[in-house]
Amino acid sequence: MKSAERFEENIVERLIIKAEAFFQAEKCDEFSADSHFHSYTQKFGLPEKRYGAFCFEKPIKTEFYIKRLFDSSKKRSRFLLKIVSMLKDWKKYTCPIEIKLNNKTIFKDFVFFENVCKGWPANYFRLPIETLKKGKNTLQISNLSKGTVKENFLIISSIEIIEKEPYKDFEIISCPEIVEKGSLFEITLSVLEKHSRIEVKCDKEIDFKGVYCVSAHDQGWHDKRPTASSVTKLENPGKYKFLFLAKEEGINKKISI
Repeated sequence: MKSAERFEENIVERLIIKAEAFFQAEKCDEFSADSHFHSYTQKFGLPEKRYGAFCFEKPIKTEFYIKRLFDSSKKRSRFLLKIVSMLKDWKKYTCPIEIKLNNKTIFKDFVFFENVCKGWPANYFRLPIETLKKGKNTLQISNLSKGTVKENFLIISSIEIIEKEPYKDFEIISCPEIVEKGSLFEITLSVLEKHSRIEVKCDKEIDFKGVYCVSAHDQGWHDKRPTASSVTKLENPGKYKFLFLAKEEGINKKISI
């Protein structure tokens, strides 16, 4: 079982799509902000000038291809969308956008664009596996600011389709290496199939406090009250948090689930 750190950081493949690969943009041109949002970042120099696709009235679109897609009780693909962009009037710093994948809305809300350092912040979004297709996929990004107090041009320098390590059943997603005496800590597991009986065992210096499902895979978090029992069951696929209390000091303590 690989460590949680490797799970979060390991990238299988990265596809970079530059601004010129978008269609329906109002225009494509070079742009840079005249200064930074925070004065203390001036030491990095002026924001970078980059080529970007300008989006205001019309949505901009692009296409990309997925080589492989796993969706089973043993392995589930995990993809992220990275958008590197900024606002023409960057001092407004937020803008409502909508992202559609294969004509289905996967995000519709305000996004924060912080103009610091190079001036082109990156925002990350989950790409739900239910909306992805093996082969060609169509991505559409709309600027919803027209007619609002946040009216602005969204300028996209590039997007990235990031394929990360797939979820596997009963695999550690996150786990602390060091915890303070008397503190609560959590271990997060990926669950892809039903488990009718789960037993949790700990060294005597650790108390098991409960388990709860925090989200379905690729969706938002929704914490629920933990179920406190050393023997439990996991009914649905998703991310589960196991809650523990570190009662005493010590090293190399063992937990088995």
